[in-house]
Order: sequence, then C-alpha cells, then structure tokens
Amino acid sequence: MRLSDLLTAFKGCDKVIFRLTGCGEQEHETAEFKDAIEAIESLQQENEQLRAKLEDWKHEVQCHMDEVVARDKEIEKLRGRLVELPNVRFCPNCGAKMEDKP
Repeated sequence: MRLSDLLTAFKGCDKVIFRLTGCGEQEHETAEFKDAIEAIESLQQENEQLRAKLEDWKHEVQCHMDEVVARDKEIEKLRGRLVELPNVRFCPNCGAKMEDKP
C-alpha cells in the first residue's frame, strides 16, 4: 500500500487508532499521520531524484574512464613506434629521446 493511499483512507477521520505488535493500542491525531506521510513521500521523491543523479554521474565517470583507457592504448602504440625508428633511441618508459653513447 502506498503512503498516498493511507492519506486517502484517513480523510474525514479525526483520530486514528493503530496497533503495533507488542506495544498495545495508541490513539493519534490524523493530522500527525498526514504530516508524517507527506514528509516520507517527499523524502522518497528526493531519494529517487538523487538516485537518478547518481546514475548520471556513474555514466559520466565510466565515459571518462573509457577515454583514459583509449588514450593509454594510443600512447602505448606510439611508444612502440618510437622504439622501431632506426638510429634513434627513446626511453621505453617515458618516451624521452636518449643520446647515443659511442
């Protein structure tokens, strides 16, 4: 049962009696329940919005990570090509040109 259904059920009631297991019966003003239910529904809606925003951020981070991986692969290809150049030596780690030693 949705909370909004409870609000509809409380319409026209001045007081609500509820029973909690092991706690006995208690009587409360209907307005207290309406306020609590509205607050809970508001928080649920905010929670849904935050979850959607989190999913967007996760997607954005994944896109950036994919881009980083693609760039790393391209850098590795370029380093491989540098090593293959004749008469020129490059550091395989950083790609800096190394001077020939006689």
